[in-house]
Amino acid sequence: MNRMDLANPWKTYAEWSKIHGPIFKITLMGSETVVVSDEKIALELLDRRSSKYSGRMWFATAEPCIGIVRTFLP
Repeated sequence: MNRMDLANPWKTYAEWSKIHGPIFKITLMGSETVVVSDEKIALELLDRRSSKYSGRMWFATAEPCIGIVRTFLP
């Protein structure tokens, strides 16, 4: 794969999705990450099927792309 734009990784993901489709896997610093670039698929997986994935790690670059603001309470 090509190099990732670390300042704007979502732009790189968008380019890679044109080549690899709306769901693909990458390895970042030894960790495998699944990228979902289609809004309908993301909503299905993260909203309707959220109980299946609730224990999974949240990838920070997704937050600004989909408008999520998280508040952590003590």
